[in-house]
Amino acid sequence: MTKIVDLPMHFMDMNGNLNMEAIESFKSEVNNDSGNTIYYFELICKPSLPPAFNEASETFLQFIDVEQKFIFSSNTSTIGKLISFNYNQSQRKLYGSVVLEKSDIGKELSLLTKYVQGTSDYFGFIASYRVLYKDGTFSDKHVRINAKAFPVLTVSSSWFNTSPTIIITSPSNNQSLTEGNTFTIAGSTTDVNAGNVVTVRYTLNNGTDRALHSGVSDGNNPISFSKVLAYRGGRLYDGAVDVSGALAEGTTHTLSVWAEDDQGGKSDIVTRSFTVKHNKAPVLAVNPFTPVQSGLIPPDTLTLSGTVSEPDGNTVTVKGKLNSGSEKTLLSGVSTGNWSFPFKVSELLAGTNTLTITASDQFGSSSVKSFSINNNVVQTPLKKAVARYKIIPPRGSAKEILAWLKREKGDLVVDGEASFVDAGQPEQYVAMSKNSIDLTSSISEDEILSTVATAKSNPTFKLTFSRLNTNSTHAATMMVGVIE
Repeated sequence: MTKIVDLPMHFMDMNGNLNMEAIESFKSEVNNDSGNTIYYFELICKPSLPPAFNEASETFLQFIDVEQKFIFSSNTSTIGKLISFNYNQSQRKLYGSVVLEKSDIGKELSLLTKYVQGTSDYFGFIASYRVLYKDGTFSDKHVRINAKAFPVLTVSSSWFNTSPTIIITSPSNNQSLTEGNTFTIAGSTTDVNAGNVVTVRYTLNNGTDRALHSGVSDGNNPISFSKVLAYRGGRLYDGAVDVSGALAEGTTHTLSVWAEDDQGGKSDIVTRSFTVKHNKAPVLAVNPFTPVQSGLIPPDTLTLSGTVSEPDGNTVTVKGKLNSGSEKTLLSGVSTGNWSFPFKVSELLAGTNTLTITASDQFGSSSVKSFSINNNVVQTPLKKAVARYKIIPPRGSAKEILAWLKREKGDLVVDGEASFVDAGQPEQYVAMSKNSIDLTSSISEDEILSTVATAKSNPTFKLTFSRLNTNSTHAATMMVGVIE
């Protein structure tokens, strides 16, 4: 890693006038061979070097020599040794370098330039430069510049630190996320400085900076990391935590990942682009339904039907519910298909009923359609009604049916018919014999009998109730019977 610290330093010319300002830039880099740090020093001179000269008669060409020594000192001890000092003509910079060791960490350094004139030491420098005259001749000149202020630096451990590097193996670039997808951030980071604590961090669309993984480097082996995010509802989640905010569809989003160590080092930032698709609700359609139906009786069945399709190809479930009853599953496990919801007239309440059809995909996105059904109950008295009774013989078959029916005396007449066939055969009814007696002044009893020669497995009988007047209130009150 390169660390730059800018400090001002002022200089006076040989007459004691403050005529220029230099900016010191300090850079440090690890020397892989020795493990030491090469410490670079630059003087960026403003407005320029050399000092002013007579532009009418002379033209500055270049510095040809700089005579001085750099001394890095802590208190009275010298801890650095000058290894080079040069002037860059095109950049107008004086620069040099010195070697520091890790044992120098924490020491305060004063940067001095020293030259000797006669028997005296001076801090500053003598610069020689060459000028060209209009007649084609040139001469070398010298200037002494005294340092007026000396910056103090503290050697930092970060000067000896190498920034970590990072490799991203997942996600791939330009990944497209759909509902329920995972978004895995994985890779490894390497730090050559043993003992450094390395933290991998990430952001989404330059949002909140989040820690992904931390580890202590052994100086050799990579530190692996992996974080699995889940995409749902147009957002990325780390568990239950929303780490992305709302992600727009049709926009390119950016993941940024990097590694930092506890010495101030930071790797390059690696980015990955990705897009998202929002989950669409299932498309629910209902077939035409006859708006008015009359003449229905309670056993009759009504059916509402339609189709469903899932635009994202997810599996869908269609359920139906009448009023506040339980939901019934009409279709499931497919991305498109037909559904139907049958229900009996007897399930309808008198008046307004609500029928609800809901289509949901496996991620919870749903479409709902509701309908109102008005049940206008009209009761029409009948003169004749039929009740059918299926008998299940305990011994598997029967050849005789005997029943006693009590009824209120009046215009109500009850007649019976019986059918004895084997299983799977159509019913064949024959009139049953009937004997009637009066039990009380208001109750009569009918004995109804039917017998066949061979026992059959599927005996059935039916009673026909007849009355002359629809306003009659006489009714059957009880029936018992036996089979053989």
